Amino acid sequence: MLTWLSRIPPKVWLLLSILVAVMITALSDIEESIGLWGFYPGHEVGTFLSELAFAFLGAYIFNWIIVEVPKERALRGYYKAAWNSLDDLARTPAHMVAHVLALTGPAVARYDVSEEEIHKSLREADWDLLARENVDIQGRLAGMESRFQEKYRGLVPILNSFEPAVSVAIADLAAARIHDYVPGVIQNKDLKTLPHLQRLLARRLHEYLESSRVMLKALEESKYTPPLKPFHYKVSVKAVEITLTPKKEEGVTTAETST
Repeated sequence: MLTWLSRIPPKVWLLLSILVAVMITALSDIEESIGLWGFYPGHEVGTFLSELAFAFLGAYIFNWIIVEVPKERALRGYYKAAWNSLDDLARTPAHMVAHVLALTGPAVARYDVSEEEIHKSLREADWDLLARENVDIQGRLAGMESRFQEKYRGLVPILNSFEPAVSVAIADLAAARIHDYVPGVIQNKDLKTLPHLQRLLARRLHEYLESSRVMLKALEESKYTPPLKPFHYKVSVKAVEITLTPKKEEGVTTAETST
């Protein structure tokens, strides 16, 4: 019973309390006409419900002034101060995938890229041509990984200051297995000749991308975060330029390409 009652939103209880308080106050001067076994308990029941309703109203107002207002002010402050870092963390996976997709020519970078699409770009890339053009995909991934770790370390001291959904999403993104895998990829220069490394990299990048989608959703659903602003991220690989433009209302990032 208590579990069921706890699922009712506080605002529903607030409206119910106001309705009960107003109704009982309006009916308090009317003489009782309905009895029960010779008793007329209307006054006592009305008094009890009225006091209960006013008590809830007082508690709600007290909680709003003492708890909710300072909490909202604090959360907005934390998000504003950390917004650039949060934005970078959420977008790093899409940046990595954009670089990989661009290995095989014009591409559309988005947050719903499949593992097979990532693997296909790695499998079909012209590694000899990329080497002649000095395209170091492993070095680029390493640079983005290093930037991610730097931003994450800066957020660790205030990680518990965000809403639970956001904090959990950040922790999940930081725990992605891609972080353990990228250093090995960088050290192993045979990515182009070892299919199992390509498959594993594709899998880890896809998992990473899924974690970033969860984080973006948590940020978008928060009522304390600033709106996600459109941004431009360009990757030039084999004369391919990729521009990412996130759309807050859709929760995904699309891309426009040009050659």
